Amino acid sequence: MALRPFRFLRLLGLVVVLAYWAWNYPRAQRELLEARKEWEELQAKRQALVEQVAQLRREVESLERDAESRSRAARELLGVAGTQEKVVILSQP
Repeated sequence: MALRPFRFLRLLGLVVVLAYWAWNYPRAQRELLEARKEWEELQAKRQALVEQVAQLRREVESLERDAESRSRAARELLGVAGTQEKVVILSQP
């Protein structure tokens, strides 16, 4: 006779666990979908940053190798024109 209450408690425990799982399953699914979406967005941002870093490295290598590139970059940064360059000022309407 002592076995029946134990069986009942096991069955009750199983019912409680299943009810808890059924109650929380939709929320867990929603959180999983949100996490996947966030992961994909972060991967896209990461890829864009990787491409930006590659572009900047190419630019740095170009500036290190070529004196003309350094001169052009310095003129653009300082807003001055070279000896053979013409400055064109466009008026704003």
